[in-house]
Amino acid sequence: MDLTDRITLHSLRRFSLNKPAKKNLLMAQRIAGHKDPKTTLIYTEIDPDFIRAEHQETGVVRGIIQSKQAGKCTRLA
Repeated sequence: MDLTDRITLHSLRRFSLNKPAKKNLLMAQRIAGHKDPKTTLIYTEIDPDFIRAEHQETGVVRGIIQSKQAGKCTRLA
């Protein structure tokens, strides 16, 4: 079985919806034409590296820690 035998219209649809669904589920839902976001979630495979990267980018905890560290630095000076 070669690669062309494994590629189907459904696998292409799944591949093309996976990335936008990770960032914006509503957008992916609209693109796919799904009425229920649960259906769109079926197409989304969220891997641990993606979760780590998103948390690093938008992590609230990081901002709190940085602001506390900045406060400590100014108090010591």
